[in-house]
Amino acid sequence: MKKVVLLTFTLVLGLLCGGCGASQPTATFTDLVTKPAQYSGKTVTVDGIYINGWESTILADNITFTGSAGSRELKAPDNSIWFAGFLPLDISNKLYEYTSPLAGPQHYGKVRVTGIFETGGKYGNTYLFKYRITAQKVELLDWKPPQ
Repeated sequence: MKKVVLLTFTLVLGLLCGGCGASQPTATFTDLVTKPAQYSGKTVTVDGIYINGWESTILADNITFTGSAGSRELKAPDNSIWFAGFLPLDISNKLYEYTSPLAGPQHYGKVRVTGIFETGGKYGNTYLFKYRITAQKVELLDWKPPQ
């Protein structure tokens, strides 16, 4: 009888915890920007490159560096998502830093964000972004930037 109770308890605990620990994205970045209405107003988890710099805080699918030495710039795609909410200090302190000749210091790194995704408005301090995610939870992911 004890074995049956223990086995039942273990199975129930496993079902309740089902994915406790490592969370996985519920949407890809491409999903969000190609089918935004499907996710608008919903809490999603997505991986992206967090970039904070002069007048912008965004989540991008990828980044590139353009230009040559002395005039090199960090560039994100046009379909980037405005990032609202706060980045925990312990994550902020671990981001890569690049000082742009034009835009000044920029901090960036790969993160997994859980938050409310929105579309249908104009977001950001310049109102140029079609999407916004308001972060509720942020994890720093292991990643090396492009050279």
